[in-house]
Amino acid sequence: MIGPEFLALLLITIITILTPGPDFLVIVKNTLVRSRRAGIYTALGVSTAIWFHIAYSITFVNYITGASDRVFEIVRILGGMYLLWLGSKALLASSNSCIRIENNE
Repeated sequence: MIGPEFLALLLITIITILTPGPDFLVIVKNTLVRSRRAGIYTALGVSTAIWFHIAYSITFVNYITGASDRVFEIVRILGGMYLLWLGSKALLASSNSCIRIENNE
């Protein structure tokens, strides 16, 4: 039976794949600069890498959740701390990195 962890990971993966990112730009660049065949090969390489990443992520999540409740709690807490650290870095970033809209009247 498919567990909630698997479904959550699958949903996050689908959203991530549908969002254009650096891999999309590499595929477009290779298609435009080289050829359609190069773009197709690049897309196949990117999708293979994504599926490989999904496979080992699912394996890791299943292993951690099944191995020990204590290990799962540690991983969960460390993940939450990492997200808090990323959020604090984003909030404390210098104002130079923010886009400003100025009124030029």
